[in-house]
Order: sequence, then structure tokens, then C-alpha cells
Amino acid sequence: MISTPNAPGGLFESIEKESEETCIYKRLKLDYTVGLQKICSIEEIEKAKGSPSFEREYNLRYLGRIGNTFCPADIQKSTSIQCDPDYVNHMSIRSCGIDPSWGSSNFGIVITQLNNGRVEVLYAEEFERAEHSDMIEKVCNLVLNKFAPISKILPS
Repeated sequence: MISTPNAPGGLFESIEKESEETCIYKRLKLDYTVGLQKICSIEEIEKAKGSPSFEREYNLRYLGRIGNTFCPADIQKSTSIQCDPDYVNHMSIRSCGIDPSWGSSNFGIVITQLNNGRVEVLYAEEFERAEHSDMIEKVCNLVLNKFAPISKILPS
């Protein structure tokens, strides 16, 4: 078998976690550095680093449920910045992002404001097995009442 890592928790991660004594597979991990200057030039790799899938495609990193957009170090850094989520700067630009969970994921709502050059999260919530009619009511209340005015509403 050969694979590129995707979401954690799958077949390949379970094989990776098996002990040497019980695993029936020979496991080789070959990241981009093995082929550097052999099958890929430094310039090609530098260009590829601009791709959001670089870490998965070239660097053996699992993506998906543990962050295919933000790496854990960036999330940790951002959570260490002091911000009062109850302070709404009524002169700021605010936006609302909505993930309606068309698949099997949770319904998500995020409201942010641009305050002093920083994007601040005012509201972030996910809802398991939510009724879409309830979520429409929830979004309308947040957008029209609690955090009005909202400049943009962005569906996923």
C-alpha cells in the first residue's frame, strides 16, 4: 500500500501506531527531503510550499479533523492574545461565517470584528444535529440584534 496522509484516525494512522512486534507491514516514511534535488528541485518545492496541501502532500502530515487550515502552533499563539469577547466595537467591521453542515459535520457559526488591526472572535459555536430552521433563527438573532450591523455573511 502507498498513501498520502489525510484525516487522522484512518487506516494508515492505525497501521503507523501498531507496534513493531505486531505490525505485518514494512513502514517507510519518505517526505519531500528524500527526493530533493533528485525528483524535485528546490525551486519546485518552494513553489509547492504555497499550496495549502503542502504539509499533507510533501511532509507526511495528517490533515482534516486536527486542522487543515490552521496549524496547532498558530492556534495556540492566537489564543494567548488578550481579547475581551464581550467588547463589541460598534465602529468596527463585523462578519459572520456559517458552515451549514450539509454533510455529517456540526453546524457552525463564527462572528468576528476587525478591531485595532486584529481580527477578534466575538462568537463561535457549533451545534450537533441542528435543525436548519432553528439555526436560521439563531443566525438572524445574532446578526440582526446582538452583533448588528454585520458587514458580510459568508457561507462555507
